[in-house]
Amino acid sequence: MATKTLKRRHRYLAEFNRCVGDNIARVMRRLQRRGYTVERAPQLTAITIKLPKGSAFSDLCDELRELIQPRRGSLTLASTSGRIWSCSNRGNRPGEFVRIL
Repeated sequence: MATKTLKRRHRYLAEFNRCVGDNIARVMRRLQRRGYTVERAPQLTAITIKLPKGSAFSDLCDELRELIQPRRGSLTLASTSGRIWSCSNRGNRPGEFVRIL
């Protein structure tokens, strides 16, 4: 008898520094319009995100990259899998998600 494996959908916590317009509510609305389930976290600049079915992690990275300020914005993204990424538009790798853990 074959067993069926269940694909687990991860939740993500994004903490913004200098999001577009410096308005986290605008960021939440933009992500909700694109099909993501978004909730505000206890910290003022953080949100929790759940990907819609059929969406890839790279799609989420592209969406988040658009939501930080082009010259000095940054964010930290943590997953329920235990991985953490950082994306900054300053320095020698602007707009690239770098894995921390």
